[in-house]
Amino acid sequence: MTEETIELTFEITKEESGMLIIKPSRSFTEDEFYDFIQGDDLFFKDLYYYHSCVDMWQFIYDANKNLVYIMDDYGYNLLSDLQKGKEIKVMGRENNEDYQGYEWNEKQ
Repeated sequence: MTEETIELTFEITKEESGMLIIKPSRSFTEDEFYDFIQGDDLFFKDLYYYHSCVDMWQFIYDANKNLVYIMDDYGYNLLSDLQKGKEIKVMGRENNEDYQGYEWNEKQ
């Protein structure tokens, strides 16, 4: 049995305004994609994926800029777009008191 290497690459731009732009190199299967983004040590080094138990929404947290990016908001899922190979743009929100009960703040 041979082992297959799957390359998942993304072009990532973090603008000063707080805008996060992610462009995947290709589309991915759901298993490939979620295995990749759920690996804490793999996902962009300072960006962490969370499927929150607080409200069941999905987020990316930027540990360097202390910004929160909502990935699915009222039924629209940006991660689904990434999986399909589409570029996404999302504005970060300040990690303020609205997010204090969320998982990324439990680590701090």
